[in-house]
Amino acid sequence: MEENLLERSPDGLYSMTEEGKRHGGRVFGEEFADLTRPGHGECGADCWCHSDPDEAEACAAGRVAHLHGSHDDHPHDDDHH
Repeated sequence: MEENLLERSPDGLYSMTEEGKRHGGRVFGEEFADLTRPGHGECGADCWCHSDPDEAEACAAGRVAHLHGSHDDHPHDDDHH
């Protein structure tokens, strides 16, 4: 509360302030950065395959083929993996 990250409501419950939410987001991002990045062979958040389930399936199949040595079957450019 001293750092303005928490506030207490009239009924005695605590909640995060807007600053508390921003701070919590930064801390979470820093602490879990290694776990929230795409792994080897995974798509990034900007991949076209996130637009619909059929595209996601095609992308996943292409990544499997790519990881097993068949580069011709991969529908992506390698620049966003």
